[in-house]
Amino acid sequence: MTKPLILIVDDDPEVSRALERTLGRAGYRTLAAADVEEAREALAVNEVDLLLVDLVLPSGSGMDLITRARMRDADLAVIVLTGHGSVQSAVEAMRTGAYDYLTKPVNPDELLLQIERALENRRMRRDLESLRGRLDERLGDEGIIAASAPMKRILEMVDQLARTDISVLVTGPSGSGKELVADAIQHRGDRRDGPYIKLHCAALSEGLLESELFGHERGSFTGAVKRHSGAFERASGGTLFLDEISEIPHATQVKLLRVLQDQRFERVGGEETLQVDVRLIAATNKDPAEEMRAGRFREDLYYRLKKVQLYVPPLTERPEDLLPMISRFIAQAALRHGRPVTGVEPAALDLLLTYDWPGNVRELSNTVEGMVALARGTELTVEDLPPEIKDRVAAIRPSSMIRVPVGWTMAQVEREVIRMTLAKNEGNRTLTAKVLGIGLRTLHRKLNEYGLK
Repeated sequence: MTKPLILIVDDDPEVSRALERTLGRAGYRTLAAADVEEAREALAVNEVDLLLVDLVLPSGSGMDLITRARMRDADLAVIVLTGHGSVQSAVEAMRTGAYDYLTKPVNPDELLLQIERALENRRMRRDLESLRGRLDERLGDEGIIAASAPMKRILEMVDQLARTDISVLVTGPSGSGKELVADAIQHRGDRRDGPYIKLHCAALSEGLLESELFGHERGSFTGAVKRHSGAFERASGGTLFLDEISEIPHATQVKLLRVLQDQRFERVGGEETLQVDVRLIAATNKDPAEEMRAGRFREDLYYRLKKVQLYVPPLTERPEDLLPMISRFIAQAALRHGRPVTGVEPAALDLLLTYDWPGNVRELSNTVEGMVALARGTELTVEDLPPEIKDRVAAIRPSSMIRVPVGWTMAQVEREVIRMTLAKNEGNRTLTAKVLGIGLRTLHRKLNEYGLK
């Protein structure tokens, strides 16, 4: 196993040499820098595990170095070295992310103990992030919510497509879950153990996008100091997901078409033709046929991509998915943030189910997560809802209206009527039973039957 690398930043050469000897005898790899500029250069070309830094340095501030270093690596372990007169500055450094501080002259045993603890803390943070990532991936792959007929059909198609290598074009409004559908195709298919590369095309300029897709050779343009492998090259043997593919410029569309036809391409500035084996899944929030008719998207590329097209509808077209989504997002957010929230009160649920969610699943997920993070009890309440949602609901429907989508069963209609009436009566079951013209025992039975307790 590679030993941790520690960067020592101190302008006193004797202090640096003494620290290097101590750390070397303990089995650590070390680098030394005498000022901020040298430290930045070392951090740029080395994967440093721990930064051991004096706050008082020539040509810059140790505090600024810590801030910039942790912007590059949020898990970087940092220990501050300080004189007796600058302890307050060391405490400030801890507020910016330093693990601890030691006063000079440093006790070697104390130094080694603090380094061991700081590196263990770094390992734990990375393990936790990895665990969270696997948890998010597992939850996402296991449960595209499919209570509605459109999403059930999509899941059926996902299972069929996962066993093939055919290109897939996923369309639908922003935030509807297109990337989640792509993930499911990848995770359930024969290529699930291969690389899975994602590229968001709209975030890159034309020149940078071409380089990110196909790679570039050293010296092919200003700033190309070394060869770069593009997304197609890195995804060979697996799957490449291109989000917002309709934003790709025409010149790049031509090159993309060639790769889709024969799986061959050249890096930018290169002459060698590379052969790859890549399954492509693309997504767009625009109507690709309309983009083609408007001349913004090549017709041949559109038909090459459109071997199979999956349309992920907005939440307004699949209201049956809302309630299970809300439950899922509450559980995920409570686990992620360590909150005791287990549900949502009827009045708040009424507003969540009535809001039209223009940002779709993404907006719903972010809203619920924010509510869970700020909740003061075990249930989300109306007070936890963002004001804009309450205002929007008030504007789009009278408070006495109940909306029932076409296609609902009578059981679904009855459940919605009971839920809305209970919410309007602020949870008063006796009054709700009276308004509905049923007995209280009948109401209790139906609340249990429909999971409205």
